[in-house]
Amino acid sequence: MGAKWCESAPVIIVNDLGNAIDMDKDFPHLDIPNYQQISAIQPEDWAELTHQGERFWVAVDIVNITDGHCEFVGQVKSVLKYSHPFTTEDCIAFEGTNILNIYGREWKNAARITPNE
Repeated sequence: MGAKWCESAPVIIVNDLGNAIDMDKDFPHLDIPNYQQISAIQPEDWAELTHQGERFWVAVDIVNITDGHCEFVGQVKSVLKYSHPFTTEDCIAFEGTNILNIYGREWKNAARITPNE
C-alpha cells in the first residue's frame, strides 16, 4: 500500500501537536497505544491526535518506521471546530508520540484500545 491522498498534496508540519505520553501522565485514563500497536499502523488506519485542546482523526497515508522512531503523514478527516494551521482534508505530518488512539482494520468497530491488548 502506498500514498493515496497525500502523494501530491503539500504536507503541513505542525510543531505543537499534543504529546500523548505527556498527556497520559496528567490523564492516565487515556489508555494511549503502546509502541507495538503504533508500529503496526498501516496506510488507511486512523490515528487520533490533538492540537490546542481539540481532538481529531487523521487517516494514515504514509508510514515511516526506522530505528524505533515512527513517523506518519495523514489526511485530517474530522470537521474541526477551532482554528488550526490545517483544516479538514489537509495532509499533516505526525509522530507516534502524538497518537492518542488508533482505529484500524484489525480492531474493527472498537473505538478505543488499551495498551496491553
